[in-house]
Amino acid sequence: MSKARGRGTVVCKACGAGVPVDAAACAYCGGRLELPKPAGSEGAGERRTYCVRCGTMYPAHAARCPGCPPSSGEDRGGACPRCKADLAPEVMGTVTVDRCKGCRGLWFDGNEIEHVIDATTEGIPRDQAHRLRRALPPANRPVETVRYLQCVRCGEHMTRRLAARGTGIIVDICAPHGVWFDADEFRHFATWCAAGGLEVLRHDGIAAAEARRKAMTALPTGTTNPAPLPFDPGGDIFLLGIGGLLRGLGRILD
Repeated sequence: MSKARGRGTVVCKACGAGVPVDAAACAYCGGRLELPKPAGSEGAGERRTYCVRCGTMYPAHAARCPGCPPSSGEDRGGACPRCKADLAPEVMGTVTVDRCKGCRGLWFDGNEIEHVIDATTEGIPRDQAHRLRRALPPANRPVETVRYLQCVRCGEHMTRRLAARGTGIIVDICAPHGVWFDADEFRHFATWCAAGGLEVLRHDGIAAAEARRKAMTALPTGTTNPAPLPFDPGGDIFLLGIGGLLRGLGRILD
């Protein structure tokens, strides 16, 4: 016996309306419907790599984050943005990064971070995410005077942002050029990643997206013009934090 059609709704990615699963298009905006994957379907075939520069997770088969400018790979050395001492090249993983001779901070050009540590994720089940969360190292609690540093390459003031939610590590980011970690911060970040922190981060993003879907499908019967979603409810964009919020608002205002 075939299953009855017309049971349940999905969220239209274009306008956020709840639409029957067997509809050919959204009745409110006319957008083509895409059935979401079942919960828990994100597996080995859905591997993603975390980008510290922009806070997104991009397909792991990509050579670099498609949302960030590529690194020239030619710039080396320079002055430390924290203490102004010289930066010296240091081989880490398969790349050469820049370490301060004074304060021992680290500068990563472009996507060098993804070549130093394993920043990929698989998308793990909820119970496994809970186990990993309990084993993560405690969040870093730095006590410092807020100071906006200048980019090693272009000299512009950098943005201060969490390296990843849950780490407590505030890094300095120049989106076109790279990321600065103060002394010992990168070691803590690498330890957090190795313990499964990025898997937990991705799981939380998927859970937030699912909660948003449920909230939208629970709209009162007869609602014809729900507020549009600023983000794709099925993607990893919920992992972006304030940076993602600003980019999402920018798309609405364009």
